[in-house]
Amino acid sequence: MLSCLSALHLIAASALQVVSYAGELEAGGRYLVAANPQAGFESPYFLSVPQGPCDGKRLALFPNNTYGAFELGPAALGLDPDDFESFLQFSSYVGEFTALDVPILTPALPRYSDVFTHAMARSTFETGAASAARVDLQALAMIEDATQKLARHGCIIDAQVIGYGFSAAGEFVTRLAALHPHRVAAVWAGGLTGLVILPVAELEGHPTTYPIGIGDLDALAGLSFDAEAFREVAIFIAHGEADDNDAISYRDSFSEAQEAFVTAVLGDDLTERGRAMARIYERAVDDFTYRTYPGLGHSRRGTTEDALAFLSAHASSPGGTHPQ
Repeated sequence: MLSCLSALHLIAASALQVVSYAGELEAGGRYLVAANPQAGFESPYFLSVPQGPCDGKRLALFPNNTYGAFELGPAALGLDPDDFESFLQFSSYVGEFTALDVPILTPALPRYSDVFTHAMARSTFETGAASAARVDLQALAMIEDATQKLARHGCIIDAQVIGYGFSAAGEFVTRLAALHPHRVAAVWAGGLTGLVILPVAELEGHPTTYPIGIGDLDALAGLSFDAEAFREVAIFIAHGEADDNDAISYRDSFSEAQEAFVTAVLGDDLTERGRAMARIYERAVDDFTYRTYPGLGHSRRGTTEDALAFLSAHASSPGGTHPQ
């Protein structure tokens, strides 16, 4: 059965008309774009086209964070069951952030028990399964594919994106920014109580292995951390003071050795750990905000207004340019 929250999402989703992409886009349209391994992405994605002009605007990446398809609803909406919960999240995002008036992309990445794709976990760089491997590159390929489709529609968007995510999706967008900062203009992330990826190669003389930090990106992903480009990424981290969801204790996210390292160096008090993380980010990023929300647990409730204001400030490229 659907939970009350999921039922509300289903009601909202039923009013959101989504069609399979068939070669053309329309202003205000919502589309399901099929997977295209030849173009670099193994899963489909959802795309929302803004009503107004979008030249010089930035695409908003809102990653999915799902737990398996619901038993009710997919067939009625013409969706594959595996994509249905991602569709519900997409519809919620479009409804909450319509005022951005930018293209919104939500991947429909699958989730596995041993490869945490939705968080861009370390396992996504080590797996041999094509659908779960290198989801950072798959997301960039989806963005490129959407950019080309929008251009054919007459919508020439900026090459950089803005990202939004909560919990695992927040990990996804912050990690994408650390790995590919030249492609990301701004990121809002909440529910990252365990740890936000640290933009330093070591702490107290020990390497910060991914996803604690960027200490072994070269060996793991063949990437070099671009500190100068990362400094230009605007980052907003939202922390609920009552959020006790400590991700470092989850083995699909961090290893036992990584958990031990984090607690030894940054402590096991989540509020103090968050402050320590914020101090590191304040030195690494020019436009950084760390905001705490009293009484808020592991929830986005009450944060949307701040997220919308932050993302709106970065929704277009300066001067309306669109670098490629």
